Amino acid sequence: MAAGFAPLVVAMVLYHNMTMLDVVGPYEVLHRLPNVVVKFVGDKAGTVIRDTQGTLGLVADYSFDDVPRPDVLLVPGGSNNTYGYDKRFINWLQKADETTIYTTTVCTGAVLIGPSGLTKGKVMATHWAVYDQLAQFGAHYARARYFKDGKLISSAGVSAGIDAAIYLASLLTDEVTARWAQMVIQYDPQPPFSTGQASQADPQVWDLFKSPKYGGYGNHSFSPGPRGCFEEAVCTQECAIK
Repeated sequence: MAAGFAPLVVAMVLYHNMTMLDVVGPYEVLHRLPNVVVKFVGDKAGTVIRDTQGTLGLVADYSFDDVPRPDVLLVPGGSNNTYGYDKRFINWLQKADETTIYTTTVCTGAVLIGPSGLTKGKVMATHWAVYDQLAQFGAHYARARYFKDGKLISSAGVSAGIDAAIYLASLLTDEVTARWAQMVIQYDPQPPFSTGQASQADPQVWDLFKSPKYGGYGNHSFSPGPRGCFEEAVCTQECAIK
């Protein structure tokens, strides 16, 4: 970073019952950029924020008041669906978005920011299990790893935040720097199984998904349908946007 130039501030929101990889993955990409400073923000500075299991914690080093105008903000997903209706969070989010270069979400963070009004009329990616919730906030679902609509960048579930962060890195710097960051963290996913997309999951996997022992999604409406898609018809393989 050239002398005399202030770094870009990336504010990553922390709240209880969030999914940690939603911020940790993008953090590992973005904090390496020479022109970026990442700040973990929350309701109160110094608060230890716990994940969905209550076992892993991160510290919110800054309060919302400490970082009123970040250059980039990132909202992760999690199991705390009510946090999106928190008035202090909504007020900060709306004001911060007025001046951000990019506003970003990971996983169910796309739904979490819905009550703020920032999703109205937008096309967004999110975790496949909550895609149908976007409509109530005026958004349309993009069946994509990540998606950019204006300055709003959203990504699919959990690990997709890393893909989006690499893309964001190219926008904040340049493509070569983004490829450098990808190389440094050796991001070259080659999973042993092909169930990263729910449409590829077999009935045995779906049985586990619905089992209380594996998260308690027994009442969830999703199940495999024709051609491996959901009965709720997210999209066909050829479709990018619903």
